[in-house]
Amino acid sequence: MTDDFERQQEEECSEVASEESGLGDTREPEGGGDTTTDERSAEAETEQRSEGDDTAATQEDELSRFRREAQENYDRFVRVYAEFENYKKRAVKEKTDFIKYAHEGLVKALLGVIDNLERAVDESKKNSHAEGLVEGVEMVLNQFKDILDKHGVREVQAEGAPFDPNLHEAMMHEDSEEHEDNTVIEEFQKGYILNDRLLRPALVKVSRKVDTKADVGLSEEK
Repeated sequence: MTDDFERQQEEECSEVASEESGLGDTREPEGGGDTTTDERSAEAETEQRSEGDDTAATQEDELSRFRREAQENYDRFVRVYAEFENYKKRAVKEKTDFIKYAHEGLVKALLGVIDNLERAVDESKKNSHAEGLVEGVEMVLNQFKDILDKHGVREVQAEGAPFDPNLHEAMMHEDSEEHEDNTVIEEFQKGYILNDRLLRPALVKVSRKVDTKADVGLSEEK
C-alpha cells in the first residue's frame, strides 16, 4: 500500500513538472511586447506629422490665394477710382465750357449786325448832313459792343500786329517798304474772340518786305 501511494505521488509530481515545463516554452521572449508598442507609436507620430505638414501646406496655399485676390481687388479699385476722378474732371470741364460758350451761336449771329452798323457809320460820316443819324447809329453800335464785352467777347487785334494764322486770315499780300515783313497793314473785317475761343478770324491784308538789294541788282543788269 505504501509503495503504491508513493508511486502515485511521484506520477502526480511528474505531471505537474511536465505542465510547468510546457507553459514555460510558450511564453513570449522578455521585452517583445514593448518593441511592438514602440513601433506602433512611431508610425502614429509619423502619420500625425505628415497630416500636420499637409494641413500647413493647404493653409499656406489658401493664404497665398487670399493675398492674390486682395491685390487684384485693390488694383481694380485703383483703376475704377482713377476712372471716376477723370470722369468728374471731364464733367466739370464740360459744364464750365457749356456756361462759357452757351451763347456762342447768338453772338455769331449778332456779329453780322455789328458789321452792318459799322458800315453804316463809316458811310454816314462821308455825308455832312447826316451827323444826327451817325450819332444815333454809333450809340446803338457802342451798346452792342458793351453787351458783348460783358459776356467775354473781344475784338482780335489786327492792324499793325504781326500776322498770326490762328487769329488772322490773309486775303491778300502787298509789297511794302514801310512795314516789317508779314505785318497786318489793313483790316477788311474784324475778328472776334469769345473768352478763349476764336469766333471768327480777322480778314486782313499782309505786308511783304521788298528786297531792295535784289531790285538794285536787276536794274544794274538792265
